[in-house]
Amino acid sequence: MKHTFKISDESLNSYGFWVKSDGIDTANFSKNPVMLFNHNKESMPIGTWENLRVENGELLADAVFDMDDTLAKEVDRKVEKGIIRGASLGLKVKRFSDDPKLMKPGQQRATLIESELAEVSITAFPSNRNALKLWDTSGEVNLSIPPAPPKGVDIDTIIPKLNTNPKQNNMKEVMKKLGLSEDASQEAAIAAVESLQNEVTSLRKQLTTAFVKLGEATGAITDDNRERMLKLAEKDFDLALSFIEPGKKADPKKTDPPADTLRLSDLIKELKGEKTPDPYANFTFSDYMQKAPDKLELMREKDFEKFKKLYESEFGTKYQEG
Repeated sequence: MKHTFKISDESLNSYGFWVKSDGIDTANFSKNPVMLFNHNKESMPIGTWENLRVENGELLADAVFDMDDTLAKEVDRKVEKGIIRGASLGLKVKRFSDDPKLMKPGQQRATLIESELAEVSITAFPSNRNALKLWDTSGEVNLSIPPAPPKGVDIDTIIPKLNTNPKQNNMKEVMKKLGLSEDASQEAAIAAVESLQNEVTSLRKQLTTAFVKLGEATGAITDDNRERMLKLAEKDFDLALSFIEPGKKADPKKTDPPADTLRLSDLIKELKGEKTPDPYANFTFSDYMQKAPDKLELMREKDFEKFKKLYESEFGTKYQEG
């Protein structure tokens, strides 16, 4: 008789991390999907696993016991009676990630997003959340209840802890705001800040030029009050702007464009520049996928909230990672 087991799900285990189900490579395991009992590689397999699949973030498989084997027959009996209900997987580590988008409440270690299925055992543990075995270059690590790293093995070298240093986390956000990668160098950050400072200086000069042009055109700025108006604009631009009356006309020969056509909107245009219409303003999620997939990926990285809203608007359901 076949019994379906939940081999793994995406809940936090006792070590404070979780395994991405669709990141588990099952190709090699499927070539020889033997079933062990309690990860005991020294004894003969007690059966095989069939129909390995991922459903709703859970890795499922059907257990087929070797009914000619005494131990397998006994385990099958206990499974049938509900005495044994757990299955545990052994994974080879490929890649962890500390991406904030993959974090769950209470998570303490990085998320295992890429791994390879090495073996699957029937186990007496009642919950697969805390029954997990990992392999990496340092060997085998059995994660069980309670957490008990093998002697001589530093668990932190295998399952990275999340960075809990607020200053370092804040720097990652600063790098993002500067348009840099999270691990950008200090030199790159300084260069980005200097570029922004130069841009601000340039915009201030443009603003001052536009302000003076408008003031002269309306007669609000004269040779007598120019310095005072500029000092006022430096301290409180909105207040200085309120003294300019765009409705007044000055000598059209002294202004370019002529004063009688100069309006407040001209100042705004000169300050901001002629804004090019956003070609993606009316794009749907499908439009992005078909016509600008690179822009969609950039939105997912830089403006995840907008990405999710666009997805939900298109498909009527919330976006889920994986």
